[in-house]
Amino acid sequence: MNSNSRHIAIGGFVVGALVLAGLLAIFINNGLFGAERKHFTLVYESSVDGLSIGAPVALKGVTIGEVTDITVNIETATFKVLNFITIAINENRVNQVGTPGEIRGLEGCGLAAQLRLQSLLTGLVYVQMDYYPDATPRLVEVDTEYTQFPTVPSDLEAISQNLQQIDLKGISSRITTTLNGLDQIVNDRNTQELTKNINTTLAAYQGLASYLKFKVGEVTENIDPTLQSLNTTLQGINRELPTMSASLQQSLDTFATSMSNIDQASANAAYVLSEDSPMLQQMTRAAAELERTARAMRLLAETLEREPESLIQGKNQQ
Repeated sequence: MNSNSRHIAIGGFVVGALVLAGLLAIFINNGLFGAERKHFTLVYESSVDGLSIGAPVALKGVTIGEVTDITVNIETATFKVLNFITIAINENRVNQVGTPGEIRGLEGCGLAAQLRLQSLLTGLVYVQMDYYPDATPRLVEVDTEYTQFPTVPSDLEAISQNLQQIDLKGISSRITTTLNGLDQIVNDRNTQELTKNINTTLAAYQGLASYLKFKVGEVTENIDPTLQSLNTTLQGINRELPTMSASLQQSLDTFATSMSNIDQASANAAYVLSEDSPMLQQMTRAAAELERTARAMRLLAETLEREPESLIQGKNQQ
């Protein structure tokens, strides 16, 4: 019995020593052992839900301290609620290059504290110190135990402030007015009649389109045989044109020979007939008519060579 008790006591002592050694290692690793700590107070008028004692204080993501106390102060005169957050900064974690001084002296460059979310799952919040040139660090006019460190609104607080500045009632009123106007337009009798007229017009256009499509089909069917017949005729003319041209040329040659004989006969008759003879005058007129006929035949031959289709369509008018 005594032996068991002694073993239990020794085991408990060993476990306790290990726990103390672990805590001491963590304490030393965090720079808390023998480190000089500087305390500041953060004052928030908004909620600090998710922030707890022991929450880290970071500068640019590097842990330099922790939250040591959180208190709520109520001003009885104005019933204003202020959250006082005490933080302890390990000065050996922050090395200032240039002008010596404490971290509080950096606030002139825009250094301020902001509450940020550690994890969406846990909802825990920590204190992040950083430079916020686009935000105005704020200090609340209230007495604090330690030097008050400037703060800037958290992201959620900034969104909430922006939403409060939006005239939601005005927007809702304008939306309601617009919806009422649309309702009046939709339910107006003229609008309903206009819709009916539009539907009737669209139906008429659809009917016209169908009719035109039908007629175009009919015209196409009638044109195709005509085009085929015309094509056949032109092909026949092209086949017969060389034969016609040769025959016409032979007739012209024969006619030219006849004219030559007539000219010779006329020359011989000049020796026999006088200038005032009716026969001579008639022969002269006949010769002129024959000459004009020959010219016409030549023109006809040339025209058929250039425009064989003129036999069907007639001569083109220039």
